[in-house]
Amino acid sequence: MQMNDFWQIPRLIYDYQFMYCLSGHALMTIGNQNHRLSRGHLAIIPPNVKHTLVYEGERSAEIAWMHLDMVKQKDGDWIYRFYSTPDAYVLLFGDKLPFPEHIRKQIVFPGGFRLPKFLVFDDPEKIEGMFRSVIKAFAAEKTYFQLLSRTVALQLIDAILTQCGYWQSSGKPILVSDIMKQYIHSNYMKKITLKDIGECTSYNPDYASKLFRRETGKTVVEYINQYRITKAKTMLLDPSLPITEIATRCGFQSVNYFSSVCRQFTGKSPRALRTYYLTIMDEVPLS
Repeated sequence: MQMNDFWQIPRLIYDYQFMYCLSGHALMTIGNQNHRLSRGHLAIIPPNVKHTLVYEGERSAEIAWMHLDMVKQKDGDWIYRFYSTPDAYVLLFGDKLPFPEHIRKQIVFPGGFRLPKFLVFDDPEKIEGMFRSVIKAFAAEKTYFQLLSRTVALQLIDAILTQCGYWQSSGKPILVSDIMKQYIHSNYMKKITLKDIGECTSYNPDYASKLFRRETGKTVVEYINQYRITKAKTMLLDPSLPITEIATRCGFQSVNYFSSVCRQFTGKSPRALRTYYLTIMDEVPLS
């Protein structure tokens, strides 16, 4: 489904909406969080949170989306009818939603886990297949469209929880630090504040930070920097990527800070680390 111009206007919705980027690029804002959508990126818009979606320059993007109730509601048909009525749909662009009794509550999973607002999937083809199957059924006006949509929604939620590391085979309870790590893994590429991380838990940011250190032995900043350097190491293997771009992609606010953190965790500057990796690769004999 192609982008619509009205998405550039801040709006509110009653339920959750998943927006998946199939191709191209777009700039998404949800609440106070901004993100550059590319292929494989999912935006999760919670109920009653202002959001916008705009083109990035002159380039277009192909976005697929679906609305869904996370919990079965008695007034589910009301929301469907509301979204299907063009005149009523305009009311979403006000400062407040009319009929507030129909606004859904934001879901908190066992252990305090909340869905991230943005997520990058390791297997974009799998997620793309889910959305395209729904789009195909909708376009063909298939009678099983709604059943397929519900099935895909459940599969998508499972994929989100898997990508975030929510499922634990050990059966141990989810720790506060696990929830914070999930947020960091999904948002390392941009500026992260303690307030941002605190919002993904049910605790005060300062208290959540203390719990994180108690459970992991590291401060939140130490963990963020270590994770970013782990991502940067992979990017350094590509000699065509400038150091400045790697710093930006990994969420560092400056190249100097990137270099400082890189030396802290590896003992080498980014440039020296790249040379070291490429030298090792050159020495590996080709089969």
